[in-house]
Amino acid sequence: MLHSTFQNNMQSGIMSSPAMSGIPSPSTVSPLISQSSAKQDIQYQIILLVSLLVKHDEQWLSGQHQLVACIRNVWVSEEFQKRHMKGDTVDFTQWKEPKLVVKCLLNFVKHHPNEIELLFQLLRAFIGRFIPDFEFLRDFLENTVACNYTVEWKRKAFFKFVEVFHDSTFPQELKAKVLQYVIIPSFAIAFERGEGEKLIGGPPAPDQDLPDNIISVFINKIIDPENPFGTSDAVRILLLQFSCLLVEQASPHIHDAANKRQGNKLRRLMTFAWPCLLVKNCVDPATKYHGHLLLAHIIAKFAIHKRIVLQVFHSLLKAHAVEARTVVKQALEILTCLYACCHRAGRWNTMLTHWTLKNYCRRRTYLSSASTYASTTSSTL
Repeated sequence: MLHSTFQNNMQSGIMSSPAMSGIPSPSTVSPLISQSSAKQDIQYQIILLVSLLVKHDEQWLSGQHQLVACIRNVWVSEEFQKRHMKGDTVDFTQWKEPKLVVKCLLNFVKHHPNEIELLFQLLRAFIGRFIPDFEFLRDFLENTVACNYTVEWKRKAFFKFVEVFHDSTFPQELKAKVLQYVIIPSFAIAFERGEGEKLIGGPPAPDQDLPDNIISVFINKIIDPENPFGTSDAVRILLLQFSCLLVEQASPHIHDAANKRQGNKLRRLMTFAWPCLLVKNCVDPATKYHGHLLLAHIIAKFAIHKRIVLQVFHSLLKAHAVEARTVVKQALEILTCLYACCHRAGRWNTMLTHWTLKNYCRRRTYLSSASTYASTTSSTL
């Protein structure tokens, strides 16, 4: 009886109604409390009661689809997100409301794994600065979704991401979080377990574009070489990271290394990363050098023209941004290890050494000049 009452009240628009059966209306609470504050208090009380029911009966909410739809609408609403991200406009008694909402919705997702879009929406918890922590959600994503969910589920999650990626109403920040917390970790675990072929959708077919092949869909429908900066920096960085993972773990699905002629998939990947090499594209350092990292992975897997190799290596040696230091180091390690170990190393070692020494001498000269200038300025003052 109590369960159906909650559901009926939520479905009938209680989140925007000034009164609810059994709960005083704003006019009877206090003349000093605004109608908006009263509605927020009513909403919080309902969320709190639902969370208590879920705590005592984990199965109950899994059958309350209309109630869950109402709670979801609350969670994704711009007003709710802004109010709780500010914090100072929320009464301290309601600080934990976002955490209660996420726990309720996560409970539903656990019983309905195919509600993938709802799982994506929960990642809003990692976008802003909420007062409560969401470590329980992060733990669920790392230890349950990435490690325990099936390959079939991971494929469904990828194709759902393809849908929302082209949805203009789906925030760029949320697309980035989907890649960061769901797609990349899930795929990395699957590759580690040797499930790559099953995950991608069949044996290597680099010259074919199949609608159920994940690499074909990613290269043809997600990355856009003609508009490489059409997404936010965060999304672009994570797309480059995902591309690195695919090149490293599934290169035969992208291009046949024995074929000297560059295939369409490899060409699109290189074209997607190439703007990061161009000086005129003054992009964010992290974005720029993730592009270099992708090119380094491509060079390591396929026979790439020496001019491109030297251009990537030379650009990495000139890197100076502190925030990109880790990525630059990874890219340099890939290139130096490759040409130190493989049969192609002969004249490459001489050329790479030449560029390394040249950049080293250039930096020494710069530091010496800067030191001299600083000493002169100090003595003058």
